[in-house]
Amino acid sequence: MLVKFIFWSTLAVFVSWVVLQLAYFDVDLTWQRLLSMASSSLALISGVFFVFCKWGWKVSVLPSVLGRPVLGGVWIGELASNYQASPGEPMPVVKMVFIVKQTYLTLSIQSFSAIQSGNSEVEAILSNPKTGSLRLTYIFELRSPYKGEVRLIKGVGDLSIVSKTVLMGGYWTNSPSNGELKMKRVSSTSKHLTGFADVRTRWSNDRDWKVT
Repeated sequence: MLVKFIFWSTLAVFVSWVVLQLAYFDVDLTWQRLLSMASSSLALISGVFFVFCKWGWKVSVLPSVLGRPVLGGVWIGELASNYQASPGEPMPVVKMVFIVKQTYLTLSIQSFSAIQSGNSEVEAILSNPKTGSLRLTYIFELRSPYKGEVRLIKGVGDLSIVSKTVLMGGYWTNSPSNGELKMKRVSSTSKHLTGFADVRTRWSNDRDWKVT
């Protein structure tokens, strides 16, 4: 689909350019010049497409029209898990950080808590045209220190995109455990924020982490 779009857009620009040259300019269209025009047309379309994928798709109502909400930035919130370190000792609510990096074509999630870090391996934004609802689903891997070693835990998350700034939903892991996540976006950029400690210092008040 993407290759077809670039091909037909490049062809449209090239043909329009040739027609203009023939209609308004006295130019000898040699094979060398035609090849140069084709290369320039491809470079122009590629540049426009790059700008669109990086920044342009976020402008105005485009995210709503394209069905791809802008999620990039820093998200903070809380995780409630059913995991029990010992029988009868439920795990306390954990403060969580998501650092989301996004273009029109790509999406990645880094997750952090005070003791764990993780990365998404597969991500998707799913829409239901009947209800207009949007969901962020992802498969992730956690690095979890445990008794002097690092365990790798696999899991999946399924979060409703409640609004531009709120995510809510569940997650499941092979530890085994499951629970609920409530996250809110506190910054549209993650610049200079690379881990839990950085984010916790920036948003130090516990009330900042509550999601209602």
